[in-house]
Amino acid sequence: GVTTWDGVVPPECNPSSSIMKLNAHLKWVEAHEPLHQDIDTLKTNGVGPGMVFANSVLEKNSQLGLVGLVPCAIGGTNISEWEKGKVLYNHMMKRVKASLNDGGSVRALLWFQGESDT
Repeated sequence: GVTTWDGVVPPECNPSSSIMKLNAHLKWVEAHEPLHQDIDTLKTNGVGPGMVFANSVLEKNSQLGLVGLVPCAIGGTNISEWEKGKVLYNHMMKRVKASLNDGGSVRALLWFQGESDT
């Protein structure tokens, strides 16, 4: 038989009150999949590495208290569209800078590039 995973969110991606995301309005909200739903609005969004990463970080060091995710992905883009000074880079940097306003710090960057550049 055929197994369909549509609509199934793995347990590693479960939301937690200790995982926040910066939404499209630059406000912190509790994170849940799909993380990019209000960022990449022209595409159907699925599950990415963000929640798994955040849950793993908290599992290894619960003393952190909170993990903040700053989703910026736009599907179907080429790596060249993310070069410094271009629209997507500038949008990403605006979001990163906004995430620092409440005293946070950037401790990691997750980058997942698809097939657009193959």
